[in-house]
Amino acid sequence: MNSNAVKWLGICSVVVMASVANAADAPESSPAKVDAFELGVDFAKLNQQFDAVAAVLKNEAYFNLKNEKVSKWSCGDQAGHIVLAAQMMRGGLQSNIDNPEQNVDGQPNPMGKSVMAAGDFPRGVAQAPEAIRPEGKSREDFIKLLESERKAWKDLEKMSDKLKELKSRAPHPAFGPLSSVEWVRFVAIHSGHHLALVRDILKESGNTEFGKNLADAK
Repeated sequence: MNSNAVKWLGICSVVVMASVANAADAPESSPAKVDAFELGVDFAKLNQQFDAVAAVLKNEAYFNLKNEKVSKWSCGDQAGHIVLAAQMMRGGLQSNIDNPEQNVDGQPNPMGKSVMAAGDFPRGVAQAPEAIRPEGKSREDFIKLLESERKAWKDLEKMSDKLKELKSRAPHPAFGPLSSVEWVRFVAIHSGHHLALVRDILKESGNTEFGKNLADAK
C-alpha cells in the first residue's frame, strides 16, 4: 500500500437512536458495526454514530479515558477525530454535487470495493493527517463542531434521492473515484472503526455500563 493510501485511510476514523424518515432504515446493530450497503441504512447508521460520539464528548470521564493497550488516543480523541474526518470527507461528497460531470465513468479500485463491502478496514495501518488529528483541541471545540456537522449531514440526507442519481465521482487517493453513495458509506465505515476502538478502550478499562451500547459490534 503506498504512502498516500495509508494516509488517506487515516482520514477516513449511544446511545439514543436518531429518528429516521423510514423506520426500516433504522440500525439494528451497535454504532461500531456498519450494516447493509444502502444509502438510507448508511445515513441512519451515521446518525446513530453521531449520538454515540455526542455521549463520549459530553461526559468528561469517558472523554479522558485511555488505554494504550488498545490505542494511544483516548475515547475523546477517537470521538473528536470522527467529527474532524466527517467534516473533511464531506468535501468529497460536496465535490460530486458541485461537479456533476466529473469522473462519470470511474469505479472504485479493488481495495475500495473491498472496504465498501466489508464495512471496515484493518487497525494500525494508517496515520491520521495533521489536519484531522485531535491533539490541541478541547472537548468544547468538538461538541461545537459536532453540532454543525450533524446539521450538515442531515441536510445531505434530505438530498438522498439526488445523491443516488448523481453520476459524478470525486477521486479518493486510496480507493479511486467514489460516488456520493460510497462517500456516505465510507464516513460510516470510518466512524464505526473508531467507535470500535472506543468500545475496546472501555472494555479494557472495565467500563461495561457505557460500553454495553457497543457490545454487539464486530
